[in-house]
Amino acid sequence: MPILETEFLFALREGDRFHSQSLEILRMYEELQLTDLKVSTSGFLEVANVLRGRNFRPERIASVLSEMRRRIALHALGEIELNSEMIEKCEELISKKELHLTYFDALHSAVALLHDRAIISNDDVFDKAGIRRLNFKDFIQKPR
Repeated sequence: MPILETEFLFALREGDRFHSQSLEILRMYEELQLTDLKVSTSGFLEVANVLRGRNFRPERIASVLSEMRRRIALHALGEIELNSEMIEKCEELISKKELHLTYFDALHSAVALLHDRAIISNDDVFDKAGIRRLNFKDFIQKPR
């Protein structure tokens, strides 16, 4: 089952352009009992990094992360924790200059490659990394 990354976490916020799709993914997860669908810890790291770059105070970042974790837990969605193999794979991907991956895109790619070789994301950057990518809409519409 594909992993979910930062884009999904941000889409949990009301007002996000993918908010309704993120809620539909959660609904499907529960209704279809998709026990293998997981959020990567790398997504939470990137959220914190993005917010820090926007000058959010540490307390506010912690609050945002807490709310995201609460929503994930509410739906009993699993989390894939990072390990040293994933960090090593991330660095290997970054070294492939032709992929043009940012650090976090490489980290999400590494997690996906070592998990199930699939990711749910609207970002086509993952297509270059040898990962099967489903955008939110395709994942929702895909027959189970």
